[in-house]
Amino acid sequence: MFLAKEISRLQKLINSNVTANDVLTEDEQNAVVTTTKTKIECIKDRIIIPQHNKNVKTITLVKVITADLDCNIFLEQLIRSLSPPFEIRIGFSFFMSNLGTYSYVHSIVSKPVNTSSNISTRIDGKNLIDFFKGLTYSDLLSLAFQSRNGDNPFDKSGYSPVRLVCITAWITKHKD
Repeated sequence: MFLAKEISRLQKLINSNVTANDVLTEDEQNAVVTTTKTKIECIKDRIIIPQHNKNVKTITLVKVITADLDCNIFLEQLIRSLSPPFEIRIGFSFFMSNLGTYSYVHSIVSKPVNTSSNISTRIDGKNLIDFFKGLTYSDLLSLAFQSRNGDNPFDKSGYSPVRLVCITAWITKHKD
């Protein structure tokens, strides 16, 4: 299960003052609301820690991608904040465009960008860190788009990825 020090480290990765207003234009904010019916207030740094006592817990951490955020460094800090064993799925929300019309795409737990999600040892964690270190911002955007395109109606539809908005990490631990 999650240790108090792990939760504390994860909470330190979040800046609750960062919101959609810090990163999205007015047009992008309108696209979020019109294409997904999402409240713009949902795009913000946050961590959701379940309070139940079940055998399996999943923490959800959302990080807004600001101009000064290095995604690879953030993901390394995130992974290093945890002690194995755990499962981690990383997703990205992003904007895509078709003929100048923006659409916002949520990250979803069933479509992570990392194919290897079970971290049993520190070596597994290092391998995942190395995987992300090898990727540029463009690579991450492309992976996010492709992860949502498999068996997706957007495939060959004329949509193209525009920019990343948030990183979402779903971190699961089982009771020992």
